Amino acid sequence: MWGIVLLAFTGMMNQPIMGYAQGKNKPWVVPEKSKTLKNPVKSDEASLTVGKALYTKHCKSCHGAKGLGDGPKSKELETPTGDFQPI
Repeated sequence: MWGIVLLAFTGMMNQPIMGYAQGKNKPWVVPEKSKTLKNPVKSDEASLTVGKALYTKHCKSCHGAKGLGDGPKSKELETPTGDFQPI
């Protein structure tokens, strides 16, 4: 199930992701080999519904409703929360 959520962001992997690598003060850049990955999950109404439900349950509290890293729990973390928006 987590794979669906992670693969949902595969389409955004062609650019550096705002945010910071854990424990470092520099932007995390997607490795070249990951930029060409294809999502093995068919993008249809069912997979999008499941992906949204998983994101809401497990990610939204830190990463925010739009993936900006501004969720209500992000301020409680010791490291910056990743921003999923492409630059």
